[in-house]
Amino acid sequence: MLGEDEATYLGVNVRRLRWTVLAANVVVVSVATAFVGIIAFVGLVTPHIVRGIAGPKHRTLIAASALLGGAFLASAEFLKRVRAFSRAEDVVVVGVVHDLDLAARFADKVVLLSNGRLVGAGPPREVLTAGHIEKVFGVTPHRVELPGGGLHLVFE
Repeated sequence: MLGEDEATYLGVNVRRLRWTVLAANVVVVSVATAFVGIIAFVGLVTPHIVRGIAGPKHRTLIAASALLGGAFLASAEFLKRVRAFSRAEDVVVVGVVHDLDLAARFADKVVLLSNGRLVGAGPPREVLTAGHIEKVFGVTPHRVELPGGGLHLVFE
């Protein structure tokens, strides 16, 4: 393959060609995304992102592209569902945490569900009681009060 210098010596307007190819790529990606949806965009963009992170080896590129593309689509679907829920129920969803210890330390309000039913809602100290956690998860936590009003849950 010739480089830019050799192409210029042969009379090719490299700058104009670069912009023409870029514009054609934008049109092709736009049309593919319009017809197929976001999956086409992810399929076209993910390998380029992975190549910058993992390098050019095809073995790692294919596997990492599949993982990153799947993770990206799953997170986009999750955010779409959270947004739909917040609009339908007229609530604001700030975060969903599956780590009870982090929820006890950092959340202002906790909603504890079991099989789709509300077990408790309110500040972590009121909701994350030993009784509630044992009822929902079948384990008994040890509550450790932290200085400054925090709560730490220890599970054995």
